[in-house]
Amino acid sequence: MYRRVGGIPVRPRVVAYLNDRVGPLIRGGYDDRTGRELLRATGGLVALAGISAYDADRQALAQRYLLHALRMAKASGHRGFGGYCLALLANQAMYRKDYRRVLQYTQTALRGAEGHLSPALAVDLHTLQAKAYAWIGDTRSSHRRMTQAEGHPDPAGERTAGDQVCAARPAGDAACTRCSTASVT
Repeated sequence: MYRRVGGIPVRPRVVAYLNDRVGPLIRGGYDDRTGRELLRATGGLVALAGISAYDADRQALAQRYLLHALRMAKASGHRGFGGYCLALLANQAMYRKDYRRVLQYTQTALRGAEGHLSPALAVDLHTLQAKAYAWIGDTRSSHRRMTQAEGHPDPAGERTAGDQVCAARPAGDAACTRCSTASVT
């Protein structure tokens, strides 16, 4: 539904569902595994409410929902979902031109959810970092993050977020034509 009509008409419905149906469930007693799964699923709905509030330009409300979703991710033990919540917060901070906060959220996501993020989300986080560094005037850090986002080995020796194979390397070549590094397949 969100993808068809956007966030403005969706948020009241999601919030009503959370209050009427999910609230009573979450207050129930469950074994640890079931409780964690319920927290994760509920966190997804809370994050959707946050995204919907963001769409309606209700930024303070969106941030409250997203932070609540992050707390639910932590309680559920689902590090990948926590990284996703931090990425949503970083995107909101970018929109609000709070570049230091973008860096804080993205670094926390990349470190805290390492090994639990999809490659696409890791690339998005590095790209957000690059944009934030560019806006604050730190060109060197911006370039390093873009290099990581592109899947090139970092000049400082760190591993990269993306595919470890350079996209600029022609198929079958052992070395990258763009960055002069051997492929790491």
